[in-house]
Amino acid sequence: MIEMIENQVLLAQGAYAKVVGRSEGQLAVCEAMHYALVALHVKLQTAAAYEALGKRAEACRLLDQALKDAAHDGIMIPFIENYAYIKPTLQYCSGQPELIGSIVKLGEALSARQKSALDAGSRPAEFSVLTDREYEVAALTLSRLSNREIAEKLFLSEGSVKQYMKQIYSKLGIQGDTRTKRKQLSELMQQNF
Repeated sequence: MIEMIENQVLLAQGAYAKVVGRSEGQLAVCEAMHYALVALHVKLQTAAAYEALGKRAEACRLLDQALKDAAHDGIMIPFIENYAYIKPTLQYCSGQPELIGSIVKLGEALSARQKSALDAGSRPAEFSVLTDREYEVAALTLSRLSNREIAEKLFLSEGSVKQYMKQIYSKLGIQGDTRTKRKQLSELMQQNF
């Protein structure tokens, strides 16, 4: 159900009122079509939206309902996927303590892995203006690879690598002839590694 994905995007964008407004119709469709798993996701998304809007009672009601629906089959993935959104509300839920304990344990583990992945993938502030691909190309200049070698490694054409290099130089304010620019970029990369 595409609406479920749209709800997730709306949550990420902070459009909580839209999620709440759409949920009643979505839940009715899920009920009529026997889409229990989709309904579970919509309930979680709506509970998260209510919590963000400061309506904890409604959030708890929906979350308790979702926990009750999931308990029989031990379904946890939707809760863990939405853990960052439902974490504040979980502590106020009255039913399913074993399921809640498992959700919290797995949700915290997921949060820790996501944080470590973000920390590992972070790059120096000087390079924040570059796209991921531009940064990847720039990082390969440390190995003193030619444009052709970079192109082969990244499965690009040599012309694409040249374009990326021009964009990198422009964004980083590196000027001069080709060799000078390449040398300045390498020095800048070495300073930050």
